[in-house]
Order: sequence, then C-alpha cells, then structure tokens
Amino acid sequence: MQVRDGRGVGFAEWGDPAGPPVLAFHGGPGSRLMATGCERAAGELGLRLVCLERPGFGLSDSAPSRTLIGWADDVADATRALGIEQFVVVGVSAGAPYALACGARLPELVRRVGVDEVQVLVHAADLKDPQDRCGWAGDLQLPALPQGALVQVDHHPQTGGVDERRRDRSRALKN
Repeated sequence: MQVRDGRGVGFAEWGDPAGPPVLAFHGGPGSRLMATGCERAAGELGLRLVCLERPGFGLSDSAPSRTLIGWADDVADATRALGIEQFVVVGVSAGAPYALACGARLPELVRRVGVDEVQVLVHAADLKDPQDRCGWAGDLQLPALPQGALVQVDHHPQTGGVDERRRDRSRALKN
C-alpha cells in the first residue's frame, strides 16, 4: 500500500478480518512477518492482527528523513487504506517507541497502546531533561493518554508465545 508521500509500506494481516484491529510494530531488525505462527491465536481471539513494516524494513520503501513521530502519519494512512477506523497498537522492543508515538499523535484513532521489551535509547532532544545525553524510552515526553490506554504485553519467555495464564490481558485489548 502507499502512504501520502508515495512510499510503499509492507504489511501482513492475520486473524478475523471483521475483528477488533490490533497493529503490531516489529523490533529492529524485524518485518511484517513477526507474527507468523500467531494466525490461529489471532483467529481464536477474534482479532484482526496487522503487522506494518517501518520504512527501510522488508517491503517498505526507505525514508531517510523520517522521524519517530512521523511514523504515526504512515500508520494513519495505512489504516485508512485498510478501512480501519480505530485500533490498538502493540510495539515490541524497538517497535515500542513507535507504538507510543502513535498513541501520542493519533489519540482519536488509537484505543490502547501495548509495549513489550522496551529497551530502546532515545535522542536527547526527545527527553524531559535536555541536559541528558540519552535516556530510556520511558523518559519520553508524551501527552497524557487516557486512563487504561497503556498496557504491558506479556509473553512466555520459553516459547515466545502468549503465556496462557496471561491470555486474559490479550482479551483486554479487544475492549
């Protein structure tokens, strides 16, 4: 699919096409194929799982001047093209700051933001204290998100899949 500046964005989709949409943002390196193997789980949970590729990954065209917050514009264009009005975003590892950026930039579209394995350093210009040279993504200055909008996504450490004991949290994403 194409975004407003004509670049192509790669994506893959699994689960129930009529289900509540969940957009998953891959780590780095990563791709739209990050959720391969989750097809059955997405269907069982009744979710429409969409994995978008950031610029320069997989099938997505490069965008040398892109910004973290600019990714949200690509997401808005992609969801519009897919006929998705509101959605949940989940970012894994290097994808977590991109999920947070979408929550901050697209509050009318993003219902909830989930993050996992947030271990990404950010540029000093994005920190609360400009004297810091670097900081963790948790130090990003973001507008307030609605209560309950930010959730931690847990995974099973041995299999990499959703821990059955925590499947209830996945259901919360549908609400």
